[in-house]
Amino acid sequence: SPKKETEKINHLLRGVLSNKNKFAVGDKLDKLNTDVVCFRGLLTTIMCSPYERRDDWMMEVVKWRGTLYFIQVETEKRRREKMQETPRQKQMSSWGYKFEQLMTSPEPGVAPDTEAPVDENEEFCCLFRTRINGTSIVYGAEMDAYKASRKLQKGEALNPDNFVEMKTSRIIEHERQDRNFRRFKLLKWWSQSFLVGTKEVLCGWRDDDGVVSSLETFVIKDIPKAASDWKPNVCVNFLSSFVSKLKSVIIEESSVHTVIWNSRAKKIQISKSSSLPEDYLPSWYLHSVFDK
Repeated sequence: SPKKETEKINHLLRGVLSNKNKFAVGDKLDKLNTDVVCFRGLLTTIMCSPYERRDDWMMEVVKWRGTLYFIQVETEKRRREKMQETPRQKQMSSWGYKFEQLMTSPEPGVAPDTEAPVDENEEFCCLFRTRINGTSIVYGAEMDAYKASRKLQKGEALNPDNFVEMKTSRIIEHERQDRNFRRFKLLKWWSQSFLVGTKEVLCGWRDDDGVVSSLETFVIKDIPKAASDWKPNVCVNFLSSFVSKLKSVIIEESSVHTVIWNSRAKKIQISKSSSLPEDYLPSWYLHSVFDK
């Protein structure tokens, strides 16, 4: 629901707030000097849009002090799909969380605690800042695992090269499955990992009962060579041109705009919805982030 997404962006805003000195240019902080603030999941969705055939997506955009804040909104179709999810579909999404538990431990040299119940709400979120074709973006991303030879100290700097993304995927048995894997899954895996600089994805190949029989590491920079019907530069260019379009259309400060992507028509629809940014950007953020 929109409320949940708004709560989630509050966590991201706390991250921005606690690192606000990194946004200053000179000795005064009166703006973030950043085009976009959002979550990686939304950036991945935008990047994959040129190749999306079925699912539309929707978001709300608040412009404040020159920065666009993106908040994903659940479409009616997605809401219906979630309500109609079968026990089988729910079980399959749980397999991914269990796989992560089996493959990770709280510190190096310690075996995973495979008997502990899996908390699907628990996540390790990192804040990233990047520039794509001249567009500056700050985003939060949930990270699966980190390769380390010793236990990390609180506040220790993390090296993006050491992050590992974890996925499960059904064992490929015929050509159509292989084509769909290269066309859809590898596109999503590449987009997600490209954004945060992750070097590899660890895939657990599973059967229809959720039993993982083998592991395979996919090196992110090599994934486009195995791609079917998609090109990485199309995704990156689409993301930067999409942000440029929003920057040119959404001029008015402190307004909320709804942005809808129509996957069949391959068109973006932008409409002004209200002028109540308080619904999206909490007052504790608005009053604390910038110098008075």
